[in-house]
Amino acid sequence: MDINCEWLEKHFFKEHLSEKQKALVCKKFEAVLYQMGDVIIQQGQESHTVYIINYGSVSIDNEQNGEHINIGIAKTGDLIGEMSFISKETASATVTAKEPCLVYKLSRKAFMDMKKEDKGLVNLTFLTLLKRAADIVRHMNTEKASVQQYMSGSHC
Repeated sequence: MDINCEWLEKHFFKEHLSEKQKALVCKKFEAVLYQMGDVIIQQGQESHTVYIINYGSVSIDNEQNGEHINIGIAKTGDLIGEMSFISKETASATVTAKEPCLVYKLSRKAFMDMKKEDKGLVNLTFLTLLKRAADIVRHMNTEKASVQQYMSGSHC
């Protein structure tokens, strides 16, 4: 399955890539089709891969003390696995396809190999990942503030 570089420019990089960079992206990223029910990432396992959802949606679930908790849904244009990719930690959640999904995968090894060929593309990729991580933290901070406000009774 081929990588759609124009789609990645628009939905992931949000910046125009040179023809050389597009060729490198097509070489280093991998397109994988998952079917409904397929586990893409398993909580507690090493992943070190970032996934960009081209189409479809996934369920993100966390297990704590034997209890399964759905912590979100990711859909077209969203990233999954970026925390493990950046931190080198094991996966903090299980991600399962809710429907057929096409994802673009970038392994840490492919990322490091890409570094040898185009440092500008590597920097752009890493900055994109950091921005997405910052957006998640910002969203979580807003949710935490709302919960604290609700719990303190000042929501009235």
